[in-house]
Amino acid sequence: MFYYYGRKKQIAKHYPSPNFEAIVEPFAGSAAYSLYRENWQKDVFLVEKMRASPRFGNG
Repeated sequence: MFYYYGRKKQIAKHYPSPNFEAIVEPFAGSAAYSLYRENWQKDVFLVEKMRASPRFGNG
């Protein structure tokens, strides 16, 4: 959907409002969508798990 990382704050106004009481943003960065307008009043879960590369022997 996006061809680059970051800078989603400028287009957050085009996203629909959340339908649930929790927002899960994988690789959230600055969490622009979660903090947009009244979204910050929801439960926000930022998931940023790095997976090690097998070539370095960690997975």
